[in-house]
Amino acid sequence: MVQQSNYSSWWRLTPGKFGSYNTGTWSQLQSLPAGYAPNGFASAVLPDGRVIIEGGEYNNGMKADTNKGAIYDPHTNSWTPVSPPTGWAKIGDAPSVVLPDGTFMLGTCCGEQAALFDATAFPTVPYWKVLTTSSGYKGKFDSNSEEGWTLLPGFNGGVLTVDTHPGSIGNGSTNSEVYNPSAGAWTSAGSTVAQLWDSRNLCGVTGATHEIGPAVLRPDGTIFATGANSSPAQPATPRFMTR
Repeated sequence: MVQQSNYSSWWRLTPGKFGSYNTGTWSQLQSLPAGYAPNGFASAVLPDGRVIIEGGEYNNGMKADTNKGAIYDPHTNSWTPVSPPTGWAKIGDAPSVVLPDGTFMLGTCCGEQAALFDATAFPTVPYWKVLTTSSGYKGKFDSNSEEGWTLLPGFNGGVLTVDTHPGSIGNGSTNSEVYNPSAGAWTSAGSTVAQLWDSRNLCGVTGATHEIGPAVLRPDGTIFATGANSSPAQPATPRFMTR
């Protein structure tokens, strides 16, 4: 399934003969709930096959950092709205990951906070648990905005991220972090050596976009992390990271 960019419309590509997507057929799925047409959002396939999307840096083509969300059920071809975690006015371009136990973990765009979604409880409230320093979440170095979270099987179900808002470290930061769900804490994962996030100061432009490329877990257990390509002076430098 794929979203029609900046629209509430979603489509399904059904493979053709011998399972080939080259000869597949597109068909339209149910559209998102009214008023929700996000761009730049968190998403995941849940263990039971449903699809959850949360937030959006843009909504209906406008900068919004929306806190809207929805779940798609492929068995009924229907979307159900999801209320945001308590106190979250914004979700925006948030990172997310499905932890080894099947729990969907979501970060807010505009701070260091995170929340866990109980898919088995939904839609009965409460289905969100906001993590705090006293309930399993401490040590995050920077804002979650523009970051991506990558699961690290075999490392206590850890989550890797490359920091995009280095603050006092400066515009040459190569910092990365790992979250340990068992300990409920973020710790340093070391340097990426090459700067991956886009500070824009490297390009001679005032202000930082903080963009970064994807980080993908490979079958051999390494992470292939890529940088931003927002300026010709800062190519999308790839780095291999081993945990």
